[in-house]
Amino acid sequence: MARITVLDDDLWKSVPSQVVEQAKEAAAEEPCWIAKREDGHFVSFDAPPGGPDTATGDLVYIAEVNPTGR
Repeated sequence: MARITVLDDDLWKSVPSQVVEQAKEAAAEEPCWIAKREDGHFVSFDAPPGGPDTATGDLVYIAEVNPTGR
């Protein structure tokens, strides 16, 4: 089971359950994040905030999902 740290309480309420489940599955081995893209879609992915792949600023990070025990 994954451990979720919510970073934005207001947006967390809008995250579809499918995205949360996808993030939990992805975080079985490594941390992942849930974010809202500039186009309004919610996504889960493995790029941390501030990384070169996310430096465009078109993401709003909502939650960090970690494997149990981390």
